[in-house]
Amino acid sequence: MTPRRRKHEKVPCRNAGENIPLLPQRGLSWLDILRFCRPYIVPPDTRHRFLALASLSSIVLAKVFALAPPLILSNVVDHIADGGQGSLERTFWALSLFFAASAGGVALSALQRITNGIVACDARRRFSVDLYQHLIRLSMSYHLKQRSGEVMSIMTRSTTSVTTITNLFVFQIVPTLFETFLVILVFFRLGKPSIAVAVLLSVVFYFVFTYSVTPWTAETRREQNEAENDLSGKTHETLSNLESVKVFQKDEHEAVDYNERAILYRDTSVDMITSLEVLNSGQDIIRILGLFTGLCIAAYGTLYGNPRVTPGVFVSINLLIIQLFQV
Repeated sequence: MTPRRRKHEKVPCRNAGENIPLLPQRGLSWLDILRFCRPYIVPPDTRHRFLALASLSSIVLAKVFALAPPLILSNVVDHIADGGQGSLERTFWALSLFFAASAGGVALSALQRITNGIVACDARRRFSVDLYQHLIRLSMSYHLKQRSGEVMSIMTRSTTSVTTITNLFVFQIVPTLFETFLVILVFFRLGKPSIAVAVLLSVVFYFVFTYSVTPWTAETRREQNEAENDLSGKTHETLSNLESVKVFQKDEHEAVDYNERAILYRDTSVDMITSLEVLNSGQDIIRILGLFTGLCIAAYGTLYGNPRVTPGVFVSINLLIIQLFQV
């Protein structure tokens, strides 16, 4: 039975399976990965291109809106620190503006997730169709040598990996670099270039550390995936040939074999968890170190600076640095 779909929706099924390049299993650079994912990063039709542009525009505007709440709060804190001179109405309207800017950023982030979700689902569909066509075009001898469970696991995992890579580069790394530029510009406008330099060095160190450790985490992840594929393939193979196992009384042998593969999967999973914890812990330490350095410079400016850093500016510096590393 043909699946139902909207009448106005046209789902092309091009012969793209032949266009999937055969990539080496190891030694891939990020440029090779991006080149491979490029047909799925850029939507082929006008509707999804418009949604992709809307998603990218939303996250850029959200980054701009994110700068407003700390700066508005800075003025409120300074106003209160000065004894609240002036009317209460001024503080109320400043806090209302703070709420509006925060709510606007949340709304833009929600719009970005919705539009990106639509584009990502279509990219996942296009890649899964291409992969499906590629698999059924392979020779019968290939499929006879491969285990169905392992092939299905690889197909499922690779389909989700394309959108993960797209989101990482387009909606995390690029917007973070843009936000870093904006935050550094704000610090220069506040007359604190030393804090801008400290933040820039922290971001550079953050990316260098991530780039250095990522190959290790990728390798441990690859080993875990291979062990998981082997384990699921063994399960599918045994259950598919259960009659032969029973006839030749290989129950114990199959259980021992399965246990050995399960042990390998357990060990590779532990290695992967360890590598991820090292990566995440290192990133957190760099983030805290950047915040510590920025606050130390701001605290010195508050006590001995000329002109001194006001309490409100000190609060805004703290919020801006924290927001920057919230990837």
